[in-house]
Formats: sequence, structure tokens, C-alpha cells
Amino acid sequence: MTSNLLWKSLYKLEEADWVVVGIPWEGSVSARKGTAKAPGALRKWFQDYWTYDMKKKADLTDRKIVDLGDISVGTTYSSMANGVAKTVKMIKEKNKKAKILFIGGDHSVTPAITKNLKIKNFLMMDAHLDLMDAYEGNKNSHACTARRVYEQGVDVNLIGIRTGSEEEYKFAEKYIKWDDNMKFKGIVDYVSIDVDIMDPIYIDTGAPEAFGAKPEQVVDIINNTKFKYCDITEWIPDSGYPVMVSLVKNILWKP
Repeated sequence: MTSNLLWKSLYKLEEADWVVVGIPWEGSVSARKGTAKAPGALRKWFQDYWTYDMKKKADLTDRKIVDLGDISVGTTYSSMANGVAKTVKMIKEKNKKAKILFIGGDHSVTPAITKNLKIKNFLMMDAHLDLMDAYEGNKNSHACTARRVYEQGVDVNLIGIRTGSEEEYKFAEKYIKWDDNMKFKGIVDYVSIDVDIMDPIYIDTGAPEAFGAKPEQVVDIINNTKFKYCDITEWIPDSGYPVMVSLVKNILWKP
């Protein structure tokens, strides 16, 4: 397979340093929809931005990046999760060393991804705790993301938290490392970015929360954290394209 979306067909999957995968799933949202359009909208808008970096004095197209396009998500959570499992397996069989960026979709895609990567530690930037056992009767809701990842035996670290239910705070106090500040520097297997981590003046999302982080703070965390896997979720086009493009660029520059 070769890259044909974010970039021209320059590299094969077997030689890629970074692999990009779109997951246009929004079947688990409890707020406004629109996140399913994000992967396609981002690719279209990305083509209008220069890939040359003045500080690095290098072009992003010189990096071995392969965009596999969008997986087939079907109409149920299980069909989406099966699509994720097949895609991750295929990538691992062809290139075990590649780093992977997943573009959602709503945040419920994250547990489906981490389940297939066998990660040990997990950093999530989010306005919400996402630690509900179930929300509106749905255990796969985007309000349950961190809870489902924790149940996979993963060490979960949450930053930038601004809101949550009493149930979630009690669970977090007992089992989860979390902070309302945007402070982290270290090594993790996986970084998950829910764009509602940022203030709604910067980007549109289904469940916005006031007094959020600046895009620069998110970029600082990306640049100061070593990781192999990453996802960006909950973005609703048509607002916030420059921010999304900048986040993607900073991720894909990671060695």
C-alpha cells in the first residue's frame, strides 16, 4: 500500500516512519455530531498549507509518511472496532516499527485502538474525565473512553481536565492520575488528544468547555512527550482547520 491522500504516493507502508489512519465514526456521541467528517476535511484542507518548516529547514514530505485513508466503520460500534482491529493487525504485520496517527471520529474510537496495540501507559488530553462506567446506557460512549482504557490494564494519566461527574471524580481519586493543568513531560506508549482540551474559541467540537488550553500548550505537550501512537478526536469541521493542521504537523515531525 502507498500514500495517496495527505501526500503523493512517495512511500510504501513497509518503509513508513509514520502511518496515518482515518476513523470516521461518530456513533457514540452524546452531543453534536459532525466528527465523522473530520478525516476527509482535514486531508482536503491540509493540501492548502505549506509543508516546509522554517525552524527545521526541512520539508514534511521528505519524511516517510503513509496515509492509508479511512477504515470502513460500518453502522455499529463492533463493526468499527473490527475495522480498527484489522487495520492495526495489517500495519503491524507489514511494519512493526511504524508510528501510527489515528484521526477520528468521536473519542470512543480510542479504546478500540488501544485494545489492539497492547500498550502499557496512556496520556489523555481532555476537558472531560471520560470515566463514566456507562452513559445513557452505553458503555461504549465517548464519555467512557478513559474508563474503558483503564480496564484494559493500562496506566492512565489525564491532563487538562475541567469537568466531570461526581461518579467520575470519585473513581479518579481512587484509580487514576489526573490534573487540571497542562503539565507533562516524559515517555508514554500512547497520546490521545480530544480537541475539547482547547478553549472553544480555537476549535469546534461537540462538547465544548470554557476556559480551555491554548493550542500552543497542546503543541508543547506533543513536543515534550515521547510516544509511538497517537489519536486526535472530537473535531467538528468547519472551524479550527489551522489548529488541526498544526497539531498534525507537529505529531508527524516526531522522530
